[in-house]
This record gives sequence, structure tokens and C-alpha cells, in this order.
Amino acid sequence: MDEDARAVAELSLRWDRAVQERDVSDAQDVLHEDYALVLVRPAKAVMTREQWLALLPDYVVDEWNIREQVIDVDGDVAAVLQRVDMKATVAGQDRSGTFVTSDLWRRVNGGWKVWRRHSTPLSSGELPAGDRDHPHLDVLRRWFEAFERSDLETAREILASDAVLHVSKPSHLKGDYVGFVGFLDFYERRRAAAGPHFRYRVDELLAGDKSAAALLTLSRMMDDTLEEWKQIAFYRIGGEQILAMWFIEEEPG
Repeated sequence: MDEDARAVAELSLRWDRAVQERDVSDAQDVLHEDYALVLVRPAKAVMTREQWLALLPDYVVDEWNIREQVIDVDGDVAAVLQRVDMKATVAGQDRSGTFVTSDLWRRVNGGWKVWRRHSTPLSSGELPAGDRDHPHLDVLRRWFEAFERSDLETAREILASDAVLHVSKPSHLKGDYVGFVGFLDFYERRRAAAGPHFRYRVDELLAGDKSAAALLTLSRMMDDTLEEWKQIAFYRIGGEQILAMWFIEEEPG
């Protein structure tokens, strides 16, 4: 391995550590000013540098194992191809599985910066089908899939700006949360209360003329024991947006 390849390999490890430690400052030093995360599966999405850095605190990595890695350098461009086994959640959504990542690095002012990451899951769960012809279920699928691929901009567009999330249970989170910022505030409180290993899984989607519902399984690890409990989420939908939400869930434990 030549000097440039070693430098890129070391920076790649530094970036991995920044992600695992959710170190925004260290990640900023590695990312090119025009960095973007690009996905084509389960759907095309592009996340800018600013969006990715904003999401990093919610990227909880429990395991990150590089199974294969190939590094090629040609002049001022380098490519790092990896197959990674990851156990992680992103904004509460389980993103565990095997991924192939392709990182493109560019030499900038004598140093290397990662310019693009293309990430493709080789194994990942799919949302339940429900009635695929119902437009309200299409809205819900797009809502959950946006979080699955960490596409907060799409999620923000799906939720009406004045939408209210009404939470009745659990009691310590009871209240109304307004707009997308309010929804994220609820999620942060929910995750903090459950602990760092909080996850959710969509079990079933249902739809009616004016509303839709999702049955979810929530989980966390407590003293090396998996705890699971249910949440029912009701959504009032108009056009292609969620207008209001009601969450009710069991008490864990």
C-alpha cells in the first residue's frame, strides 16, 4: 500500500470512529464541503453534508465490522469500497444489516476529504404491504421509508407544518407536539426515556377513508434482556400529507 492509500485508509478509520462516537466535530474535518450521502435502495435519496451532520447525533452504532475493503488511488481521487456488517439505529429506525459502501475521496489542499458515499443495503427488512392500492397507505409507507433512509427533508414535506402529534400514553410523554420540530422533540424524549438501544418495527399498516393506522413494536435492551411493547399510531391524512397523529403505547417492562 503506497503513501496515499495509507493516508486514505487512516482517514477512513477516523471517519468510522466519528460515526460510532457521534463526533460531529471530527466528522466535519473529514467531510468535503460538497459531501453527500447517496442512496438508490430502497429508494433514491440524496443527503447533503449539513443534513448528514445534523442527523449524526441520532445515528447510534452498536456494531461496525468491516468484512472486506478495497482502496484505489488515482492522482487526486481515491475510492474505498467496503462490505460492512452493522448493528445500528438511525432516528430510532433499525438499520442493522450488511451494507456495501463506496466512498469517493478527493485531494484538497494537500489533504484528503470524502466527497461522496454511496450506501446499498444487501439485507434489510421491508415494510408490511397492507392494501397497496390505498393512497393513505402510500403516504404512510413514504413516511416510514423516509426515516429508514434517514431522509428528514422528505419526512418534513410529508408532515403538514401545523400538524399536531397527540400523545396520551406513556404518561411521562403525554402532551401535544406541533409540526416536524415538535415530532422530533417527542422522538428525542421517547428515545431518552427508553435508553440508547431503543428501536421500533412497523408490524402492520391499515387505512380508512380519512385516516390510517400503524401497529408498531418498540424495543430496548435492559440488563442484556430484550424488552418489547406495542404502540398504536393513528394518522389523519389529507392529500399527500399527514395532518395529525395520535400515539398510544403500552408501558414497557
